Amino acid sequence: MKCSHCEADARAICVFCGRAVCTEHRKARVNHTGFGKKSRDSIIQWPTDTAHQVEDATWCGICDPKPLSTF
Repeated sequence: MKCSHCEADARAICVFCGRAVCTEHRKARVNHTGFGKKSRDSIIQWPTDTAHQVEDATWCGICDPKPLSTF
């Protein structure tokens, strides 16, 4: 697989769009996944954290991911 920027051998995949990137063109961006506090634990009857935040997620620098509210 080749880098989307320079055609060098890719080392990572953008978590937002799936483009391949080499180590020179890899960027980092915060990625939020999962669900928020709306889900409930059926045994313990209080809201639980089910979302995850990844600080150093691989980003290609080409795509422009936008936050999306699911509420």
